[in-house]
Amino acid sequence: MASTLLIVDDDPDLLIALPDTIALRVKDLRVLTAVDAHKAVDVVKTAHPDIVLTDLIMPGANGAWLLEALLHVQPPPVTLLMSAHLDAKDLLQGRGAFAFVPKPIDREFLAETLHRAMRVARARRQAYRTASLVGETAAEAHRVLAAGKDQMERLRDTLQAWRDKKQDRSLPM
Repeated sequence: MASTLLIVDDDPDLLIALPDTIALRVKDLRVLTAVDAHKAVDVVKTAHPDIVLTDLIMPGANGAWLLEALLHVQPPPVTLLMSAHLDAKDLLQGRGAFAFVPKPIDREFLAETLHRAMRVARARRQAYRTASLVGETAAEAHRVLAAGKDQMERLRDTLQAWRDKKQDRSLPM
């Protein structure tokens, strides 16, 4: 199954060139683009990308804001932060980013990073599916047990009514 990558950057030239560059080096990866963090959130809500590669410095909401917003998505996409500012690596701490991609972008480094991110994304999807199945199974077991409990209570009440009725008949008049 192909993974989906969302690239977020305010540079329209990068949004045109980078998907072509990636397509040459990474197979089974569908690429979407967004020009800012707010549009990226909209794309994430509708397309559910496995990986998000976002620039840090953008007008309005920046890449750090987007990383925070993506922490609330289930399952969360694997996030990659890119920037020409090497000190931006420090933002990775506690923000949920999987890797830092320095600008200018080294194509081979990006391809290797995307391959690793795709493996992590597949593992996350599988873990999320498994957790969902476990949750559904537990909920079904609870429904069955609750239904069984209700049936047992009705049976107990019926038996008690039968005993009471039988006892009433056996009482001397």
